[in-house]
Amino acid sequence: MYNCHSSFTYEMCGVSMRVAMEFKLPEERNQFYMAADGEDYYSVLWEYSQYFFSLAKCRDLTDEEISLRDKLYEFMDDFHVDLNKIS
Repeated sequence: MYNCHSSFTYEMCGVSMRVAMEFKLPEERNQFYMAADGEDYYSVLWEYSQYFFSLAKCRDLTDEEISLRDKLYEFMDDFHVDLNKIS
């Protein structure tokens, strides 16, 4: 068993804070990867969201595209994911 430390700087309301997390590996491997790769997950959601936004600017979305976009936003809403938290 190994302890793994991860830390990052978080800014909220103009105040910069340092956050440190500790994981017991290998037992908490999944939690470690979720925390460590969070920026990548955010980027995927952002790009997917922007893809639909750019399509809608160029032409009308098909019913299937609208359904996919709406399902993405529904999942994000269900899990309280707000892409606008990060500026």
